[in-house]
Amino acid sequence: MGANIGYYALMPPSMLDYVHVIAIEPEEKNIINLRKNVKMNRYNDKVSIVHCAAGNEQTTAEIHLSTHSNRHSLQSEFKNKNQNIVSDSVEIDVRPLDDIVKDAGLDPADVDVVRMDVEGYEAKIFGGMSEILSSSDSILLQIELHPNLLSDEEMDYLFTTINQGDIEILSAARGRDDDSIKSLEEIRNWNFAELVLMFEN
Repeated sequence: MGANIGYYALMPPSMLDYVHVIAIEPEEKNIINLRKNVKMNRYNDKVSIVHCAAGNEQTTAEIHLSTHSNRHSLQSEFKNKNQNIVSDSVEIDVRPLDDIVKDAGLDPADVDVVRMDVEGYEAKIFGGMSEILSSSDSILLQIELHPNLLSDEEMDYLFTTINQGDIEILSAARGRDDDSIKSLEEIRNWNFAELVLMFEN
């Protein structure tokens, strides 16, 4: 989610024959370049492109477009805190991740890896992936988390949802610095966190 032009989405197909990637991206210019990159690398059979944002319900929402193509956000707090780089706002489609996966012909239990880079919309996404979390034995979660853009209620919901399973924190970083943490609560006051977690039921 937040596939952008495909930098991460194209890595697994280049390494694994059996992988299938669902690349979800809401922004129009990024989608155009994502499709070009998938076609140019001949991964049309390995990468399904979905033009929408993932969230907790099927709806439409306003995305705030940044002057940086990798920093668009649906989070209203993003616009408030980054007015110097927000160039415009447009309406986009939003769908639950559970529905996106099923519409791609996959069983939620077959999801092995979930990656999101969504500039503050993380809690909404977890609200729309309950079937994936409850039906899979284990999932690798790679989350770019923005505590500075999330409300206390959103952070509480996010941590409560993740902690419903057994969590192993494989890595946590802010910027270029790796941090050793024992609990997700330790990142609550960070501006930004790159997390890799193993979630097991």
